[in-house]
Amino acid sequence: MMVARAGHVNSLVAAVLAAASVSCGPSRDSGDGDGNTGPDACTGLECQVQNCAANGQPPTTLTGVVYAPNGTLPLVGADIYIPRDPLPGIPDQLTCGACSAGLPGSPVTYTKSDATGSFTLTNVPVGANIPLVISIGKWRRELTLSNVPACTNTALVADDTRLPRTQSEGHIPRIALTTGEYDSLECLLRKLGIADSEITSSGQPGRVHLYQGNGVAQFAPGFGISGGQTLFSAQGLWNSPAALANYDILLLSCEGSQESDLSPKSQQQLVNMKQYADLGGRVFASHWHN
Repeated sequence: MMVARAGHVNSLVAAVLAAASVSCGPSRDSGDGDGNTGPDACTGLECQVQNCAANGQPPTTLTGVVYAPNGTLPLVGADIYIPRDPLPGIPDQLTCGACSAGLPGSPVTYTKSDATGSFTLTNVPVGANIPLVISIGKWRRELTLSNVPACTNTALVADDTRLPRTQSEGHIPRIALTTGEYDSLECLLRKLGIADSEITSSGQPGRVHLYQGNGVAQFAPGFGISGGQTLFSAQGLWNSPAALANYDILLLSCEGSQESDLSPKSQQQLVNMKQYADLGGRVFASHWHN
């Protein structure tokens, strides 16, 4: 469980963007630079990797910077790779990620973003319609590059290398956020670049659901598809392990006290929250959450 004082934005970013699985390396050999997975064999896109060094040329590379959905906040530790195979869907149910699972899609070539968010992906397959995956935890964006020229670098623009703002751009983990009298964590989600259309109440199609702790009780009029709607009580989350398990991440705004009048916490509710974290849930508990 991650616990931090309100205002530690870097901790919040880590909690939100590294959601619900461990970021790991590829689960197979990435090849020998010639596109081969064995002595004489290659499959699919592996066969489009050119041995540029044989002609005294630099390798085929892609470079860029991975950003949060807002396109300005660089992210360390994101996975960037070319998949050989189609990617499976990402389950919505709570999962405990393990590095032994590797990355889906049998990466042909793979790298991670550094402390500045920058990356260089080498030995990239050459040609038209090359797939590219950028992921961190359950955040995933899939791109198709119209053309990758051989033995040169292709620099990708920020709008292509940021995480998705909406479900139409890629996969966003399911997030529950409770409002609190002493925090406005819902504002930080908007600053991270998540679209207003994805911030809704429970039961609506957005990937972020707001619940009332002892903070605001409804959406502002005209806000997205939930304008003016009253929030469901956060007690419904604390009371139910099944309800908690619907989310990859919980963001708990500061309520000032564990014994808040609107949202008191019983021992069983605290046990439920611990069990959620033990099962792989990510919890950002702001300041006075004990």
